[in-house]
Amino acid sequence: MPKGIPIEDNNLLERFKVAVQQKICFNVTLHRNYSLLSELIYEKTNCKISTSTIKRIFSNTHQTSPSKYSLDCIARAIGFLGWDDFVTKDLEFSEFEYHYIIQYLKNNGYNNADDFQSIFYRFLETPYCFKVSSALIEEAIQTNDVEVLSTIFDLPKIWELNSDDQLGMFFHKEVGMLFRNSTVINKLIKVYAKHPVAQTSYIELEVDEERLNGYYGALLEEYTKHKTNTEAQLFYHCLMCQRDFENGDYNSAHFNYLLFFKTEEKIHPITGARRLALIIVKNIDNPELVDSLLDEIPDLLNIVGEEHTYFSIYKFCDLVFQTRNPYPIKTALSYLPLTTHYPSCNYNANSCLNMLKIYESFVLLKEGEPQKAKEKLETYNRIYCFPYFLEKIKIHYNIVNRMIMDNVQ
Repeated sequence: MPKGIPIEDNNLLERFKVAVQQKICFNVTLHRNYSLLSELIYEKTNCKISTSTIKRIFSNTHQTSPSKYSLDCIARAIGFLGWDDFVTKDLEFSEFEYHYIIQYLKNNGYNNADDFQSIFYRFLETPYCFKVSSALIEEAIQTNDVEVLSTIFDLPKIWELNSDDQLGMFFHKEVGMLFRNSTVINKLIKVYAKHPVAQTSYIELEVDEERLNGYYGALLEEYTKHKTNTEAQLFYHCLMCQRDFENGDYNSAHFNYLLFFKTEEKIHPITGARRLALIIVKNIDNPELVDSLLDEIPDLLNIVGEEHTYFSIYKFCDLVFQTRNPYPIKTALSYLPLTTHYPSCNYNANSCLNMLKIYESFVLLKEGEPQKAKEKLETYNRIYCFPYFLEKIKIHYNIVNRMIMDNVQ
């Protein structure tokens, strides 16, 4: 942050740069335009700011904090009384305009692609970025605005995600569910399937297994034409094999790819867990093969963090449950210390641990402990559940619950 600015907001300078860009008619981040901004500042304020100073402020590769003098001059050039005036108006603007724009979008929508972009960038560096972006995308989906939706994965920052970014995580899931409940996604399949950001931030992240026979299956078929690396191909064949199994086709053309798959590359544990589970489902009556596959689980989990470990074990149990054989599920669960006291405030981790209670309850029941199974299942919380799995997890819960009821007096 600039020296001497007593505002504890790491995004304040970024919002100022956005405000500058909105007030001028050229792209200030282009090197050839630094001199144009310097000339504009002199014209408006009679203050001289060098092009090197402009570059230090607006280039993302420079970390030098700008001086108060430079910020005052630039702020005055775009209509503020100075830097302090911008700071005051920024604080007044943020929360009020957020509520206003959300209500406006609900009642009126946006006018065109330029209006969409203008609203998005207005909130990009504010705490309301994800909520406004979600409202904009929801409006675009409701109006079948294919032109705008074709460009949303080009928008900056909102698709960058890490496990600690809870607001970003919920934004990703919300956008995925919006697409799931609209037919407009069918018009965007070819666009998203070849877009690198859409591939990672949408297709691979928000896997809609409950729609493998619908839009998501079609999306995968197109995706595999454009992303051909080893892990992407395994990801595709796993989900297509899963679709075939769920449709009753246990002679899936995709199964042999999983069975004979070999690579020296590190494969994401969730994809590896899918592969192991599906091969076990197909060969559940072959104890030796099942045991050899189960021996791969520790190596699979050693390369990941807590959250991916939880999800990998959950996905394994979810797929193997269709065999109603407790042995591979119990073995997988043994690599995960289950507890009703969640070890993390991370929503994904909590949800995985919560859903795994269904399969732990199943194992307890099969081991002749119906009362313990009942007690474990009663700790399951419907709130902590991934939106894409609601239908399947409800079915699995009801199956186990009925089995318990049949065994508990």
